Amino acid sequence: MSGRHDFTRLLRAEWTKFRTVLGWVITMVLAAAAVVLLGLFSASGSHASCGAGPVEIDCPEPRWGPRARR
Repeated sequence: MSGRHDFTRLLRAEWTKFRTVLGWVITMVLAAAAVVLLGLFSASGSHASCGAGPVEIDCPEPRWGPRARR
């Protein structure tokens, strides 16, 4: 059972190193912010429409898939 105890000790040491080294914390915060901003940026440009040009029309019902009427 010493293997499990060694793993716990190793995990605790790595977590302590991660929290105390400022560069790791800053990098993880920046990476999380980049993921969120990239998601917001890509979602802001999406627009679904069935219109042709400036005219908006209702989209037809799908013929297959989870929203298809049977």
